[in-house]
Amino acid sequence: MEILNFNFIVGRLMKYYRQERNIAQGDICKVMEIKQPSLSKIESGYQPLTIERLNKFCKAVHASQYQFSKALEIILRQAGQRGIKIVYGKFEYTEPLFRSNNIINILIYDSMLTI
Repeated sequence: MEILNFNFIVGRLMKYYRQERNIAQGDICKVMEIKQPSLSKIESGYQPLTIERLNKFCKAVHASQYQFSKALEIILRQAGQRGIKIVYGKFEYTEPLFRSNNIINILIYDSMLTI
């Protein structure tokens, strides 16, 4: 059974939005009022995203919270349909990182086709 951490999924979705819009981490950090290492930790899944920071992130990438939440909902639904278990809490890799990256990249891509 494949396992993904919820914070990892959220972080990778943020990274997708940022890169898709060609926005540098530094520019996002200014709007979110955080330092670059904090954003890096959030995008990697090691630091959870607060609602306040989500609001600022969405503003920085010119996306609505609804759009972000809908993409996340689709990813979680697709993960469940594929038998992928979502775990919450402290982020620990249970599988090789490249495998988790491949899984989440597929889920994000598929969710963007659905929206």
